[in-house]
Amino acid sequence: FAKTVADGLTGTSTAAPAASGPSCSSAISSSTDLSGNDNAEKVFNFLKGKGLTPIQIAGIMGNLQAESGFNPGIEEKGTARKDKGYGLAQWTFGRRTNLENYAAAAGKPASDLGVQLEFLWSELNTGYKARVLDVILASSSLEECTYVFLEKFEVPADIAGNKPIRLGFAQNILNQSWAKE
Repeated sequence: FAKTVADGLTGTSTAAPAASGPSCSSAISSSTDLSGNDNAEKVFNFLKGKGLTPIQIAGIMGNLQAESGFNPGIEEKGTARKDKGYGLAQWTFGRRTNLENYAAAAGKPASDLGVQLEFLWSELNTGYKARVLDVILASSSLEECTYVFLEKFEVPADIAGNKPIRLGFAQNILNQSWAKE
């Protein structure tokens, strides 16, 4: 558990090799803030730039850490390509295809951190706005932000088993020096 937390916060992961191509490159829009020393800090700064509070950001990031360890090139093991979760949020099926199309339209690889963050933000502002983003924006509870993202955006097979893990990751995010207001 401690190694997983450390790997996620440093942007490294031994869970699976990264897909080929750059994992972090220039932003795809002027609003993308990818400043930071590692992927976790870059994700935090991107979401902070979108106006979220540290608690709201940590709730989202606790989930992303559990999904990918902040490795945008990570691919889940599965039987068919579309069944395999991919990237920060482990997008599958049509959502993975949408990410790939979004990246292609931006002229960047799907493994690009900036592309994935912009795609995540786009999803949160469209199909997931009312049931995820609006709830998170109205909340000041780390638990609620973490669980809403878990239950309504990520939706893993074992939601109950994932709650303490993702909340622990979220709490650890708040302990980082770069997450302090």
